[in-house]
Amino acid sequence: MKNSTEMNAREEAYRRKAYNECAGHYLCDPDTEDQENGIKDCYDQYLLLVAESEKGCGHEFANFVEGVTVWEPFEHYTVDYIIDLIESSMPIENDNLPPHVKNIDWELLKKQKLTLLNLYYNADLGQDAIDDIDGIINMIDSLQDDAVDIYGLEEDTVFQFTHE
Repeated sequence: MKNSTEMNAREEAYRRKAYNECAGHYLCDPDTEDQENGIKDCYDQYLLLVAESEKGCGHEFANFVEGVTVWEPFEHYTVDYIIDLIESSMPIENDNLPPHVKNIDWELLKKQKLTLLNLYYNADLGQDAIDDIDGIINMIDSLQDDAVDIYGLEEDTVFQFTHE
C-alpha cells in the first residue's frame, strides 16, 4: 500500500503531465530566466494564470502576466480565455489514467455501492459488520472523488445521482 505522500506525488505528476500537454498548445516553454525563477513548464505558467484570475485580473491580456509566454497567435487573449482553452482541452478519458482508475467498471461500482448502502441501512447486522461496510463505502467515495477531482472524469460517470 502506498502512503499518502507517494500517492499525492504520483497524482501531482499525472496532473502536471496532463495540464502541461494541454497548456503547451497555447503557452510557450518558459525561457531560461523564468526557469531560474522556478517556472519549470507550461503547467507552472497555467498556475500563474489561475492565480491572476483569482486576483480579479482575468480580463487582462495573458501575455502581460509575469512568467507567462503565450504563443503569438494567442497573445491578445485574456487570462480567463486562455485558462478556458487549456481546461476545455483536458481529456475526459485519457490513456494516461492510472490503471486503478482506468480499469474500473464505473457502472458496476455504482451498483455495488448501492448494494452496500442498502445493507448498511436495512440489514440487521452487528456493529463490526456495519463498521466494515462503512469503511468500504468510504473507500469507494474517496476513489470516486479522486476520479473526478484529480483525474477529470465526469461526475455522472462515477457517481449515482438517482435510483434507477
